[in-house]
Order: sequence, then structure tokens, then C-alpha cells
Amino acid sequence: MSITLPAPDRRLLARAGLQLVVCQVRFDEQPDLIGRKAARRIYEALGGGAGPFPNFTQLRGERVTIAPTALPTEFMQRDTVRGWRFSSVNEGEWILSVLPDSLALETTRFPGWEEMGPQFRTVLTKVNEVIGPAVEERLGLRFVNVLQIPGTTTLDSWRNYLKPEAFGLGIHEVLGQGVVAAQQQVLLQITDDVKCTVRLGPIRQDNGDLTFLVDLDGFRDLARPFDVESIANAADVLNATCVSLFQQLVTPNMLELLGQGEAEEVHDDGAPSIAN
Repeated sequence: MSITLPAPDRRLLARAGLQLVVCQVRFDEQPDLIGRKAARRIYEALGGGAGPFPNFTQLRGERVTIAPTALPTEFMQRDTVRGWRFSSVNEGEWILSVLPDSLALETTRFPGWEEMGPQFRTVLTKVNEVIGPAVEERLGLRFVNVLQIPGTTTLDSWRNYLKPEAFGLGIHEVLGQGVVAAQQQVLLQITDDVKCTVRLGPIRQDNGDLTFLVDLDGFRDLARPFDVESIANAADVLNATCVSLFQQLVTPNMLELLGQGEAEEVHDDGAPSIAN
């Protein structure tokens, strides 16, 4: 089972609605990553204070594991997780989180995949040189779009900007008038290797405007030997997939509103992006 997506339009979006982009790879657990020596080696491999990630701090979090076959009293297991966070000078520009079982590069100031793709490949290479994981368990690329039309307060106002399927019950002839909030989630099988979770729904802002969430999480989750080239190439494919899916969910009016084509176009040999 698979979907044949049309080739994505490579023109850039001058006014994108992206709030977060994250590219993450999970791998076999590396306990040594908790130590300060490993963090220092990664920091230096990334260029230290002169590199793109001059700041680093320790991460502490909680991992919850749910066992579906466990007894009610053993339903959830909570573990403390420690790792390291490396970040750029400019807040939100680049954040690299390295945990014992994963690496994630994220940004709230997405510069385009033609820049983020090579950045992901670089950090993947440098971290691999330090810790050398054996197994890739999951690769994911997520784009969180919050689309806005100033002064829009009703779902009807969005009808010319989104494909009808994006509205769910919002376009029902009877029930639609009663929808005040919604979020639908769909898992798509794109190819044998690639899936994508699509989350859609309106979001009411504090000023009363109605924005629309388009959250795309493309991934592959079959375990395979950890290989930097394979992972980086697969991330390029996930990007192209998310671009094409985004363009299947919005109308030409939405793309025009976002300023598609007003910025410099991507060359044919460049990787497409959902919102460059």
C-alpha cells in the first residue's frame, strides 16, 4: 500500500506559517553519552565556541514507557533521562539535543531545507564520530505550521484556503455550524518505508482570530544499520514528502497568501522545502 504524490512545487514561501521544524533520529542506547567527557567531545567536534553551537547545557527529562500488556498497577514506567543541549547564539535558530538514544536538530526560524538539510548531515556526522551508534531505530522530520489569515474568526473564512477534506465535521451541512474546535489525526502510508502522521484543526487565538494547524510528521521506523549517508538521504526524501503533502492540503489561494514564488526559487538540484 502506498501513495503516489505529485512532485512538490519547489518555489519558496516568503511568509511561511512554520512555528517549529524538528529532524530526529533514534538509535540504540549509548549510556556513555550521559557523561561530561562525551558532551565535551561532541562540543569540540561541532566546532566549539567558534562553531554553530557555541552554547551547551545538560538536559534532564522524564521518559514514560507504557506497557499495553502490563497489569493496571504496572501500566506506566517512568525513567529519568539525561543528555545534552547545544544551541546557537541566536535564540531558536539552531538547537541540537543529544540523548542516550536520540539526536534531534530543531529550529523555530526555519531557513529552508537547502540549509537545514546540510546542517543535519553535519551534526549527524560529528555525533556519529564521537559515539558511533550501531542501529537506526527511527528517523522523523516534523513541520508544525500554524496558518493565519488576519481577522479570520470562522471556519467558513477558511474554505477558499484549505482543501475540503481538511475540515472534517466543520463542513457538515448540519453539524458544521456547531464546531468550535477540532483536531483530526491521520496516519498515511506513503511508501513501503515512509509514513506520515497528519494533524489538522482550527486553533482559536487570544485575540479571537481562528488560525489553522497543519502538523506533518514524516518518518521511517524500521530498524536498520546506522549509516549517516542513508539517514541524511532519507531526511531529504521526508522533506520532499512533507512539502508535497502540505501542497495537497492547501489551495492555490493559500500558497498565494503565503507568498509562494516571491522569494528566490530553489534550483533543480536543491531539496524541496515546505516553507523555505
